[in-house]
Amino acid sequence: MITALCNVYLNSILKLNLFKETFPRVFNVSDNWLIYFRGKYKKDAELFVTNVDVSKHTIIFNNLEEKSWALSVKEMLKYSKYDYIYIYIEDHFLVNSSDFFKEIIKEAVKNNIDYFSYSFFNADFDFNTLEYSYPEYSKHFAYFDLTKQNVDFFKVSHKQLFPFSLVSVVSKEYFFKVLGKDFYHNWILSPFIQKIMWKLHLGYPKNRILLYKLNRLLNLLNIKISLYTPASPLNLEKSIYEMDKNLLPVKIGVVNEEIFANFDDDNGAKSVSVIKRGMYPSKLKVEDFTKHFGTNEMKQYKLDANETINRQFYTNSSRQSSIYLKFIYVNDGKIRIQSSSENYVVNKNEYIYLYANIPHTIIGIKDSIYSVKIIPDENWKIGDYY
Repeated sequence: MITALCNVYLNSILKLNLFKETFPRVFNVSDNWLIYFRGKYKKDAELFVTNVDVSKHTIIFNNLEEKSWALSVKEMLKYSKYDYIYIYIEDHFLVNSSDFFKEIIKEAVKNNIDYFSYSFFNADFDFNTLEYSYPEYSKHFAYFDLTKQNVDFFKVSHKQLFPFSLVSVVSKEYFFKVLGKDFYHNWILSPFIQKIMWKLHLGYPKNRILLYKLNRLLNLLNIKISLYTPASPLNLEKSIYEMDKNLLPVKIGVVNEEIFANFDDDNGAKSVSVIKRGMYPSKLKVEDFTKHFGTNEMKQYKLDANETINRQFYTNSSRQSSIYLKFIYVNDGKIRIQSSSENYVVNKNEYIYLYANIPHTIIGIKDSIYSVKIIPDENWKIGDYY
């Protein structure tokens, strides 16, 4: 029914571990996986796939064009068996069942929906704001045709709409239109200039509108200005302000129930990332970490016998810059620390390291004094997205 496309850059242990966590959850969605790994941990990921894929449903590519994500994908799609493509991204976690995801895909195909985003639920396009646009409805979707006639209406009513994003299920016909042609000269807008634009209040959507208008002229000279390197797939994402006429009409679906959640980014939807939900890492206790802190570096708390407190920590930002660790040292008394699946007793003069974002309960077994220090994980390195 659907071809699964995996073209990811794994250049850090964290990204490799995310892949190992998320890939098995969605593997049974398709019997036609097209896979191309790039980056330092390419071989590790290939070995992992061969161990998961006992039914031989994957084609693993090598030596494709690494300087252009679009070019490598076009080559991969020559081997697709189906008319719909699921674009797998390693840092998005399936938080519903794979059977539910397959049901959603089947419904999209049945209704000829060209594109729907499977993640960032209600972040850029809230289902409940759509009725004013008079969409069609099915069991799990509201869907509508984005056309040359109504695109200006959506620019006003749904400014955050991206009619194409990477976290999507997309018809092959529409996907090839989005992939478009490759430009001989591709100029990347430097991060320094992008920062200046934001300071001059030329952030989203003005930055994309400006680039879109400039590129309409430069494309005649086979030149394109991009926000990212062509090796990154992020250039392909289309805001409502960047919809060329050749991409329209397109039938867009909006799901009424969450399917996936992003690892570290809320994308505007408060406290829904996997880190903030305490779903990753899978354990509460941090193993093999022995760094100590002086008492003057820590905050002391008193805890009475049988007193219970609930704790969880993450930074107050949309995208988490790190997973934080919590160091707890018992100065006096005895405490119990537990999560939904783990339970630890910490005695006087003992300590423990925890992943601070995992919800945990601290219970006083005796009248106790304990000290706390919260620090970023030294091993955190998510790496680049290309």
